[in-house]
Amino acid sequence: MTSKQTIGGVSCYRLTARDDTSLTTATVVPEWGANVIGFSFQEHDWAWPVPVLEAVDVSSVSLKPSSYGMPILAPTPGRVGPNQSGVFTYRGKQYQITPTRHGFLRTMAWQPAEYTGASIACIVTIHPGLFKSNAAFPFELHARHDLAVMPRSLRSQVSVTNAGTTAVPIAVGWHPYLHRSGACTVSLPAAARWELDGQPEPTPTGRILPVDDQNDFRSGRAVGVEEHWDDVFTELAVRDGIASCWAQETTNILRRDQSWVTMIAQRQIDIPVQTSDKNHWQIANVQLYTPRGRSAICIEPLSSPPDAINLLARGHERHNICELAPDQTISFEITMRIAIRSAKGVNTP
Repeated sequence: MTSKQTIGGVSCYRLTARDDTSLTTATVVPEWGANVIGFSFQEHDWAWPVPVLEAVDVSSVSLKPSSYGMPILAPTPGRVGPNQSGVFTYRGKQYQITPTRHGFLRTMAWQPAEYTGASIACIVTIHPGLFKSNAAFPFELHARHDLAVMPRSLRSQVSVTNAGTTAVPIAVGWHPYLHRSGACTVSLPAAARWELDGQPEPTPTGRILPVDDQNDFRSGRAVGVEEHWDDVFTELAVRDGIASCWAQETTNILRRDQSWVTMIAQRQIDIPVQTSDKNHWQIANVQLYTPRGRSAICIEPLSSPPDAINLLARGHERHNICELAPDQTISFEITMRIAIRSAKGVNTP
């Protein structure tokens, strides 16, 4: 793929970063929600790259772009309303958002604003006229997605500006479908979890519970192929201002000399939690989700838990919704990384 290519009627942008020993690449499609549909890493002596995100062909992604890659979840990550009804209350008024899960920014056609070989910025403007009913989301905002590839990593920053005259409730998340070929080990630095209401499409009750043996991932926990997770964790431990989550598996890599080597691939999400930047909003939650029948596992950073807009309406102190004032801008950021080491614990040459 060249730096920019049209596939299936949409423009795909390839971001690359090289160093002396490796090549890191990501593919971004602005028209598909400014989504990163591919991200991989390759040492120069490997025959093929190692995927960081689930490896899926573009034709499959085109059928449902918001279900692959790393969709942006905003302005309402997770499910909204009882049993995913989409109903929420804000400042005494009731609305019904569509889609009822993960917000609508992932389904919007964004526009590329700036592009280099290693970075891209995409923008979109939201106003009530975009929706069939003004009650669906009667707010105005501008959003910008800045993506930059560096060796072994990809940084994503989503910035939102209130373009209207009233406060706008905003929460942001990401839904990376990290690649896994089978069972893997997952690490989440979370000391607590949100209790769910037990509905077919569950949302948090508002209670926060300590993790126990079954759902304590702080020291790393094996997750089998048949295990199903759809749970939200919080109270993230921080080291040097970062909360790091990862999924790790053993993989076989073919070298250019046709020899095979067994390595350990660790796919990691770094979440800046402690920062002095007043315009940087804290990411306080992580959702673990295992899509059935897929070569993927999802570690989803969320600024607010699912249905947080209704937690705010009920006066819950941990809703973490950002209420943007007119002309105010707030940003949310994560970095996705890959580390490869030998099965004996020795770094690759």
